[in-house]
Amino acid sequence: MTKPLRVFISSTSEDLKRYRAAAAEVVRDAGWIADVMDHFPADPDPIVVMCQRRMRECDLFLLLQAFRRGGVPGVAQGGDGETSYTAFELRAADQISKPVLLFLADEDTWPGEFHEEESAARAWVRDFRNKVNRSGRFFGPEEGDLSQFKVLIREAVTHHKARLLDGAPDVER
Repeated sequence: MTKPLRVFISSTSEDLKRYRAAAAEVVRDAGWIADVMDHFPADPDPIVVMCQRRMRECDLFLLLQAFRRGGVPGVAQGGDGETSYTAFELRAADQISKPVLLFLADEDTWPGEFHEEESAARAWVRDFRNKVNRSGRFFGPEEGDLSQFKVLIREAVTHHKARLLDGAPDVER
């Protein structure tokens, strides 16, 4: 019996909390292990180091990105005071060619109250989304059980799993 694959799910905290939980549910339903920030234990390492280490221990990186920058760790947390946690995690995934599944909130339908308010932070998010440099799937806002979003995640995870079983390259870049 093969070990279940571990999926690191990265997103900004509050605005995508429901979406992150839905993605984790789909990953677990697929028989995989979801590694999600909501369940990180205490760790003596700086937060950026701990997040990057946990991501490296996973088999797949799943990034949910909307229009918030998210937390920006300072030097004490292992950051630089400018780059978000999600950007540090993605950078670490790219450095080791970790397979990445990208899900982007649709700019035309995502509610404005869930966008950054400050112009510099908005510009950072726009630049980050433009530089992600890989194909992604788009999702819109949903009420209730996020059923359309779950279908989108399920299709991507199922496709990735099939590619692994077929021995195909598993990096979607």
